[in-house]
Amino acid sequence: MGTQQFIFIVVSVFVVGLSVAIGVNMFTATYTDHINDILIQKIHDIGGEANRYRMKPAVMGGGGKSYKGFKTSKFHNDDLVEEIKIKALKYKLDLTLTLKSDQKKSGKLEASFDDKGVIYRLRIYDPDEKKWTWLVNDKKDKKEKKEKNPKKPKKPKKG
Repeated sequence: MGTQQFIFIVVSVFVVGLSVAIGVNMFTATYTDHINDILIQKIHDIGGEANRYRMKPAVMGGGGKSYKGFKTSKFHNDDLVEEIKIKALKYKLDLTLTLKSDQKKSGKLEASFDDKGVIYRLRIYDPDEKKWTWLVNDKKDKKEKKEKNPKKPKKPKKG
């Protein structure tokens, strides 16, 4: 009888320990996904603000169909974001969010918006794995250059 009780206790401790380990692992994965979702939402919020700025006429304090001069007033007292870098060009907006060092060891999120306010590049840096993960990568730069500078057909000479 004592041997059966001992085996039962050992198996119970093993099952409880395994359950706790699996629960911690699931929580960590879920927490990381949750942080990434929050950051993506922040990128969308800033992109929406930038698009409103771009669409507003220059005489009303907007960009007049340009991202140039855009600055965000959001996230100055943010719990996750340490720094926001904005590179605003006429037809393109690049954003980089850097996480605070106590959150995910200074991970980063980069996004690029086109002239219609649509994200065409979005990637997240994971400092634990030391690699970038692309979420959106449409590579529109080359396509835009071709579309904006089409070769004009030569007119036939009249003779």
